[in-house]
Amino acid sequence: MISAIDFHSHILPGIDDGAKDVGESLKMLEMIKEQSCGAKHYIVATPHFKEHIVTDKSIDSYIRRRDEAYNKVMNARNNMDNPSIILGAEVALNRTLVDCANLKKLCMGKSNIILLELPRLSYKPWMYEIVQKIRYEHNLIPMVAHFERYIGMYSKDDFEQVFDFPDAIFQFTSSELTVRKLRKFVLPVVRSELPTVMGTDCHNAQKRGPDYYNG
Repeated sequence: MISAIDFHSHILPGIDDGAKDVGESLKMLEMIKEQSCGAKHYIVATPHFKEHIVTDKSIDSYIRRRDEAYNKVMNARNNMDNPSIILGAEVALNRTLVDCANLKKLCMGKSNIILLELPRLSYKPWMYEIVQKIRYEHNLIPMVAHFERYIGMYSKDDFEQVFDFPDAIFQFTSSELTVRKLRKFVLPVVRSELPTVMGTDCHNAQKRGPDYYNG
């Protein structure tokens, strides 16, 4: 059976700006199931992890809250196992990340892939330096979240630096392919030798719901 993976979602309830409660989480999961056409589907739950100063203690606190939200959903699912949820995090990139011994706890499932959200500001050389340390000092694989959203903030030269992040994977948002400007930017990257994956970045069951048909 063909499997599909959504690498970026905010499907867990009450932990960030995603699903507001368990009921909405279940509705989002049902929307995904309806679009799966019988295929086995996996969705990576990546609630925001944003800390001005990241510490091992703040990571552990986040993991506890994330796991509690996950358990609430699982207890309410009534044995529904499609889609399957994989736990992860959308980690805001900052300089203090690399000082933490527990960084791997923020990776997707049992992998060493960590989803990184770049700052919403003009590109700075320190970003490359931190990603490089995450890759080589922590032995983690960086995945850049919704790389297409930095159009207008990053120059062509800036994107060349981003696309040169060591061993990085690049996640694009499925619904953004409906926007001509973004589609023209994303598709050449997908067709290139750079590793790319899709995520819905779904946040709710309304305007930012999981949408695969329009991607």
